Amino acid sequence: MNTVISNAVFIISDLLLLVNLILISKSADLEEFKPSWIKSLSVSVVHGSYTLIFSSYFAESSKFMMTVLLAVYYLRFLVFPFIFTKKIRFISFYMPLLLISLDSLMQSCALWIFKLTASNLNELTINKVTSMIFQLFVLGLICFLYKKEQFKNLRFAFKSTSKAVGILMLLCVFIMEGVVTLISFETDNISVQKGFSEFFLLILMIVMFAIMFLLFINSMSKKYFQDTSDLLLKQIDTQLRHYKALDDMKKEFHSFRHDYINHMQCVSALISSNKNEEAVQYINKLSNSKTMTEKPYESGNNILDSILTEKAEFAKECDTEICLDGLFTHDFDPIDLCVIFSNALDNAIESCGKIGGHKVIDIKLNIQQGYQFISISNPTNEENDDLKTTKDDKIHHGFGINNIRNSVNKHNGTFDINNGNGLFCLNITLKL
Repeated sequence: MNTVISNAVFIISDLLLLVNLILISKSADLEEFKPSWIKSLSVSVVHGSYTLIFSSYFAESSKFMMTVLLAVYYLRFLVFPFIFTKKIRFISFYMPLLLISLDSLMQSCALWIFKLTASNLNELTINKVTSMIFQLFVLGLICFLYKKEQFKNLRFAFKSTSKAVGILMLLCVFIMEGVVTLISFETDNISVQKGFSEFFLLILMIVMFAIMFLLFINSMSKKYFQDTSDLLLKQIDTQLRHYKALDDMKKEFHSFRHDYINHMQCVSALISSNKNEEAVQYINKLSNSKTMTEKPYESGNNILDSILTEKAEFAKECDTEICLDGLFTHDFDPIDLCVIFSNALDNAIESCGKIGGHKVIDIKLNIQQGYQFISISNPTNEENDDLKTTKDDKIHHGFGINNIRNSVNKHNGTFDINNGNGLFCLNITLKL
């Protein structure tokens, strides 16, 4: 009878957890929680507390622990309001469910192993199998709903966490599941004394979770602040290059102004000497010369022209040319425009820098039926479809791709990557 109750309680706890997550994720005030791993870990705590309470319903101390954990779980929204945004909610909703389903499945497997060590195998009732089938169904449903694009973000989140910390967290979770099992059940081969032993195991589980949580927070904090610092340094370097380009243009302008005065004096002298034909020839030569600074790009958008001009100077350092064909709308959001083209061109220039010889980055623009079409292609020697990089700047590179995707999504656009036959092509469609 106790086995049937325990199995039913496990299913109820999972259902309560799913309802709890849905209510939290759909709340208009909570939005996305960043970093989403903290939310996942916090939700795992709630799941552990649910399991501990329902499976160890005989322990009054677990009820107090449940109250404390739930208070911490909800109070963190007040303690960390700065890590909420109003953008994508996919990771914050689906990833906790994925981890919790894996956690539940791991727990059932641990229970099954302990039951197999018992002399009476008949205790593996249909209720236990039903519980595992339910957990597998939830896991499969999450994988089905979690689309390909979101899996890319999930892989990126996994990469941003230290491997050592991740392995230690999984180890701690497995040990805690075993502890819960030992507290909750007794078999012919395993017996857990009440009183001190149960209290000791509970304290051990809390200590292990505290260590795991502190290591995780420390690891994520270091990465977050290091990545933020590196991104700021990269932005400062970009600004310095921009200021240098402005200084070069200023010197070029002063040089042209000095030459212009000399040219006017020469023309004036020729006219004063009644040498009109020579003056006309001199003026024609000036008109055909490239002394006057020409605008290299004409896209119909001044901001895009400036971005292309600046990136073209950087591209020259690796013998790369940027070619433009087509027009871009003049009333597009300048911030999103800068995010899309700056990051895309930075990645293209980086890829071209790994190839010898003269390279061309081809940009094609087209406006049709209320949509802006963008195609940016460049030669590459890497065969992948996720804009991966071999440089040390992997985090920055990943942030750049995510920023492009976010800007495209803001305008109800599409983001597509084609890579093959030595050519990388980024296709973007924006709704105007």
